Amino acid sequence: MRVRVAFDRDLLFRPFDVPPRGVRDRVTGLRVAGLGIFVRFDRVFEVDGLDREPPGATLLNVGLRVSFDQGHGLRFWPDEDLDCGWEVCDWLVYEPVAWPYTVAPRSVDRGVFEGLLDRYGDLLVEDEHLSTTSFRLEPVSSASPVVLAGGRSA
Repeated sequence: MRVRVAFDRDLLFRPFDVPPRGVRDRVTGLRVAGLGIFVRFDRVFEVDGLDREPPGATLLNVGLRVSFDQGHGLRFWPDEDLDCGWEVCDWLVYEPVAWPYTVAPRSVDRGVFEGLLDRYGDLLVEDEHLSTTSFRLEPVSSASPVVLAGGRSA
């Protein structure tokens, strides 16, 4: 099976500034314990199943550093060696589902994500290298070729 790989990047609240059950957003009604994105790379891999990261995929992931700070928000830093395009393919809200500190990701529209980032960005941990905790594999259909010329934000 032909797939592309996407890795998440997590934006975490400062632990002493936000209760463990997150904050209730007045605009969306969502309870928010953190934010995240999935970054998809346009390299195609051949895999036997969807349960393991393809060999070489980690090299793509480490080739794109993502940072967050209060002054600039999210920023993307591709290495010179990164020889493929990438895009933000999913915007996430982490919702608390159990105590303590158990969260579940929910996909949201980019506008919802950006609104939450505007309202709660000052509570997020500034990080020069956002961590990755998961990946997902997305089947490539022959009818939809990958057309990414470089990094971009969806």
